[in-house]
Amino acid sequence: MIVQSAPEGDTSGKRFVMKLAEHLELVGQFAENFGNEKFSAPEPREEFLYACRWHDKGWQDLDDNPPLNADTGLPHNLVETPLPIILLTSARSPEHNEGHHPYCGLIDSMHIWGLYNGRYGMS
Repeated sequence: MIVQSAPEGDTSGKRFVMKLAEHLELVGQFAENFGNEKFSAPEPREEFLYACRWHDKGWQDLDDNPPLNADTGLPHNLVETPLPIILLTSARSPEHNEGHHPYCGLIDSMHIWGLYNGRYGMS
């Protein structure tokens, strides 16, 4: 889950929560339109698009029944998910993608590794 953080001073308790399935749909749309006259789209294209569309597939089982944060009553935000759960989902996503094509598994493994290691120093 992606849980919107509260603006400073907001005590309403209202938050926007996005399922990872919704995130995947949005990422797929971005990937489909990635590239233009100034830079080329990633290749191999079909494998890249598949990996983008399914890079968080391992979260599918949790989307409909997410564990809740005891302090907020909301689902855990992605980066606050308990370690045993995130390790499981982090393995399932690349396994799913590798089952489609080794390149898809590699791209997804790099995505997961980047989450744990400062996004390759890019953010």
